[in-house]
Amino acid sequence: AFFGCCGARQENKCLIYTYTTLFVIIIIAQIGAAIAAFVLKGDLTMEITKNMKNGLKNYDGEGFGGVTLTWNLVQKDLKCCGVDNYTDWMNVDEFSDGGVPDSCCIVKGCGIAPVDPAKV
Repeated sequence: AFFGCCGARQENKCLIYTYTTLFVIIIIAQIGAAIAAFVLKGDLTMEITKNMKNGLKNYDGEGFGGVTLTWNLVQKDLKCCGVDNYTDWMNVDEFSDGGVPDSCCIVKGCGIAPVDPAKV
C-alpha cells in the first residue's frame, strides 16, 4: 500500500508499477492457496482428526494441563464429546473402563463408567 500511495501522490510510474506487481503476486498466491486448500481438504481433515485423537491420550497427563483445559473448554462450549463421539475416550488409559471426562456430560457427573449415552 505504501508504494501505491507514494506513487499516486508523486505521480511516479515506477512506484505504481511496483505496487501493481506486488498486488498481482499476492492475489495469485491467495488463489493458489485457496485451490490447494480445496484439493487437500480431505487429507487435512484426516490429519486433524488423527492428531486430535492422539491429543486425547495426553488428557490429564502430567505437564499437559493446557491439553486438559482445551479439551474441557471445547467439549463444554461445543456440547460434544471426543473427536467423533464419546467412544473415542475408551482409547485413553484413564477412561479405558468406558468413562468420559465430566466436560462431556449434559448431566453433571455422568462421566463415571459405564456411561449412559443419553447423558453424554
